[in-house]
Amino acid sequence: MPCRQVIERIQSYLTGPMVQHGATYDVSVRAVQAVDAGRAAMATLMGARVEDVVLGSSTTSLLSRLARALAPRLGPGDEVVVTNLDHETNVGCWRRVAQERGATVREWRFDEDTLGLERRVWRRS
Repeated sequence: MPCRQVIERIQSYLTGPMVQHGATYDVSVRAVQAVDAGRAAMATLMGARVEDVVLGSSTTSLLSRLARALAPRLGPGDEVVVTNLDHETNVGCWRRVAQERGATVREWRFDEDTLGLERRVWRRS
């Protein structure tokens, strides 16, 4: 569960004026500043550069866009590796793209004995 401060910030943003970002009027400028502050906080949390952080409507949407963006670079002989611990949101988009492009999805399995990922060859899923 997100911490209280995160919930409060999101609630404040979503219950405030809903405006289009990028306009020059004050409410829009403040909305962009709030989103930029969120991106900066996420970058700090992840140890990433702000320009490498992407915010979107959902993880499903963002992963689907990522898979679609990389699709033209995939073809027969290419492999995408997922794990059997991944959420369907991650696995499904790569399976769809791989099938369309003739690539292979390999599954790196979790080993319940070692509580880590298996060391042996990955299975084709």
